[in-house]
Amino acid sequence: MKRRCIALLLICLLLLSGCTPLFRRSYYSASDHVDYSVEEDSSVLRAESYRGLVDAMLYFVNEHFTRGVVRLYNYTGDVDGDLAAACREIMEEDPLTAYAVEDIRYEYARIVSYYEVTVTVGFAHTQGEIAAIRSVPASAAIRPLLDEAVTSFASSLTFRVSYFSGDEESLRDLLTQAYYAAPQCAFGMPGADIRLYPDSGAQRIVDITFTWPGDKKTLELRSAERIAAADRFLEQTPPGEEGYTPAALAEAFRLTADPTDLAARTAELQLILHRAGLAATYVSGFAGETEFPWLIVETGEGYSHLLWSGDSVRLLSDGEMTALGYLWRADLVPACAGVAAAANAEGAEPAAPVDE
Repeated sequence: MKRRCIALLLICLLLLSGCTPLFRRSYYSASDHVDYSVEEDSSVLRAESYRGLVDAMLYFVNEHFTRGVVRLYNYTGDVDGDLAAACREIMEEDPLTAYAVEDIRYEYARIVSYYEVTVTVGFAHTQGEIAAIRSVPASAAIRPLLDEAVTSFASSLTFRVSYFSGDEESLRDLLTQAYYAAPQCAFGMPGADIRLYPDSGAQRIVDITFTWPGDKKTLELRSAERIAAADRFLEQTPPGEEGYTPAALAEAFRLTADPTDLAARTAELQLILHRAGLAATYVSGFAGETEFPWLIVETGEGYSHLLWSGDSVRLLSDGEMTALGYLWRADLVPACAGVAAAANAEGAEPAAPVDE
């Protein structure tokens, strides 16, 4: 009888001890799982902090993974809140994610000793487009990229700036300067759709889509013809004893050029000066209220405005141009102190007011 009671007591204890694990298993997924390391599967990462979670998501974007898994070990934070915050952070603050990604989605589950987060990335650009992004250290290094885009009649330009201190307006100013510095390509200012990613911050990706007044092949042919015409002009206009000078070349050009399209003729003269090794900056300004182009040239005595329209060539200072009623963006061009009257082309008449 005593042995029977002891046996019954042991059976009851065994049944009671089995209740605890059965009850606990109801809180967890019973599905099989395999633990991976980064070395075995680069799409499965491990993190133990919020910063590690953010870095893992950035890794998926940088590697152009459309799907990845993050396993959160020893994670003490709010998983749901931290996942939402991590997505916002990289979409709003990381330049590449802001540019390349349309949306990031996630789901997570508790797997015994860790959380498993599945991240799905929807990309707005292909891996090839992302790989083609250029890099520059600061805003001061943007201008050469725009020069290259203008002279090649590029359809688009995307680059990443490590330290960006400008805005869309400053980028348009740089594009204007690049366009007017390339007279062989001056067949109409290209339209530019400029987008910055993200909306703020020191590190930005700049994406520009250009719209040119013609197809690339036609514009390249016109550019080659303009260069050839400038070279022919120089062959037919030998330099004087002191070499080529801006005033002398402008006078020779004035005698042969058709002034009908003053903007195109001014660009042609600028190209001639460039091909002769002389500095010349195109100015798109105003004579009173009328749009009017001219050049700023380096004469050896400093910079001067060069006016070649009408029946004379004149080299003028900023003050003289202002007194005559001319207006221009002085912040985009060199300051002109003027030159001695003898530097003007022979036979040039004194400056006259614009309205005369």
